[in-house]
Amino acid sequence: MTTAMEIGIIARENIKPSSPTPAHLKTFKLSLLDQMVPPLTFHCCSSIPQVIITEPGS
Repeated sequence: MTTAMEIGIIARENIKPSSPTPAHLKTFKLSLLDQMVPPLTFHCCSSIPQVIITEPGS
């Protein structure tokens, strides 16, 4: 049995902060280890097979 879910956008709204971000939180210092290690990225793609469950005797 498959159930369908309907998704729709009700409203689009930009949320602005009540106060600006403090200057000491806008930038951060990287550790030596973070600066030395190259960025590691990988792409992942997965697929899940459809499983059909039947009752015995049907």
